[in-house]
Order: sequence, then C-alpha cells, then structure tokens
Amino acid sequence: YMDETGHYKDERQKFVGIAGLIAPAANWEKFEQKWNAELRLPYIDLPYFHMKDFANFKKEYKGWSEQKRVKVLGKLLNVIESIYPLPFGAIIPMDDYKQFTKELQEIFKDPYFLCFSHAVAACTTFLAQSPKEEKIALIFSDQVEFRHHALKLYEDIKQSNQFAWRSTPPVFRDMRDFVALQAADIIAYEMYKEFDRRLYRPTEKDSRFGFKRIVKMSERNGYPKPMIRFFSKHFLAEHIRIFEETEKRIEQNKMKKKIEMKNDGKDLERFQRLLKTVVSVPKDEIRKREDRENRQKKKKDG
Repeated sequence: YMDETGHYKDERQKFVGIAGLIAPAANWEKFEQKWNAELRLPYIDLPYFHMKDFANFKKEYKGWSEQKRVKVLGKLLNVIESIYPLPFGAIIPMDDYKQFTKELQEIFKDPYFLCFSHAVAACTTFLAQSPKEEKIALIFSDQVEFRHHALKLYEDIKQSNQFAWRSTPPVFRDMRDFVALQAADIIAYEMYKEFDRRLYRPTEKDSRFGFKRIVKMSERNGYPKPMIRFFSKHFLAEHIRIFEETEKRIEQNKMKKKIEMKNDGKDLERFQRLLKTVVSVPKDEIRKREDRENRQKKKKDG
C-alpha cells in the first residue's frame, strides 16, 4: 500500500515522494480490523484517519490537545507495527529537480513517476526470495491525474524487471475505503518531514517520534534503516543518463526495423509486379504456349 506526498505543481512543496508498507495479505486483514477498532474508540471517534489534517489541526482534529494527538498517533503506530510491515519509499527534493532544464525535466513528465517506478521496482524485488507462485498486489492512493500514465509506465517496468510479472497491475483507491492506505499516508508524511529536517533544519538533531517508529519497524525486519531512496541531484542526473542511453538504443532499433520493413516492402513490390505480369497474359496466349510446348515435346519424344 502506497501514498504520495508533496505535489510538483505546488510551488510551496519542497519534496515529491511515494512511501508505503509491505506485508503479507493475511496480516493486512488483521490490520483492518484493529485499525477500525481504534478509530471507533469513544475518545477518538473518527470515520478515517488523514495525517495532513491531523498534523494541522484541521476538520475532525480541530481543538485536539497535544496529549491526545500523541496518544492517538502512538496507538495507530502500534497497530501498524503489530503486523510487522516493512516501510519503504522514494523522495525527490524539488530544489535539486528544478536545477535541471525544462527539457530534462520533461524526461520524467512529473517527479511522481520516478518515485512510482522506484516503488514498483522495490516491491517486486522482494519476490526474489519468495516462492514462484507468490504474487504482490500494488495499491496506490487514488490520483486521477497520474493513473493513466502510471499504468503505461508499469507495463514498461514489466519489460525490464524480471519479477514485475508476478505483481498485479497497480490499482488506485480512496483511502477512506482502503484503510491500509491511511497507514501508508502516515509513512509518506513522516518521510517528508524527516528529509525536510535533514536538508533544511540541520540544527534539529533528533527525528520526529513518528519517523523513529518507522526506523524501529525496519530494524525488526532486518534493515538497520528504512528503505527510502533519496533522489539527490546526482541520482537524478544518473537516471537522465540511463534514460537517454535507453532512448538512443530504442531509436536505433526503430531505424533498424524501418530498414527491414523498407526492404520487405521492395520485395513485396517486386512480387506484386511479377504477379501482375502473370495475370495480365491473355488466356488464349497461355493456351497457345502450352500447345506449342506440347508439340515440341511430342516431336522430341518421337
């Protein structure tokens, strides 16, 4: 389950990213029951949980005390930890991204798609150590503007990732209906805040409470730190180089196919001319030729 954070078109956003959680399907079923039970508790009483509104005291969270906020977030993180998920993500700093020319930025169309590609690749890579019959479902928070291109991008990923064929095509759902996306929302928000601290508030030495819990989840799964790909300017430049080389190879293959098709076309034209010559000979002429050949053959035999 994955959710996005930040938006490229919003000039105020410092990052664009995608983050989420991987866990066995049976664990997610248990998660949903526990999560909904927490939200229905009298002192919480929420239809669903949205991290951004929670963090900014908006809507249902207006007027909440800090003590209540810490308690509720702690309980929800406990529910997430109870199913032993693995957090992961990808994030791009907009200051680095915007240093590239518009032409180079257009390669990615939107930084969301680079994060999407990494998220899909990260998920499917886990299948390397799994039985061949095991598959993975890719569920993203609904983004209508990205859905169409993301599905096309997934098909491209399948061509280059040997494990992607064992994943179901990504689906995009509303977090209000798919509660696991509410958990992914927390991971994405905390990832954004952590890298905001590292890049823009270096004097703050300590991570937020939420991100510390994410580190703990990773450690329980054998990873000393969360599997988050930070796309610095160096990494972006490397992806551009790889993209340009790939595009060059694709173009060369296209040219090769055009030449082959052109040659095939000439062969077809020659065949068509021959066929036209054959069918244009009058039937009487064909009979005369046959008779003449038969007489010559009899004369030779006699």
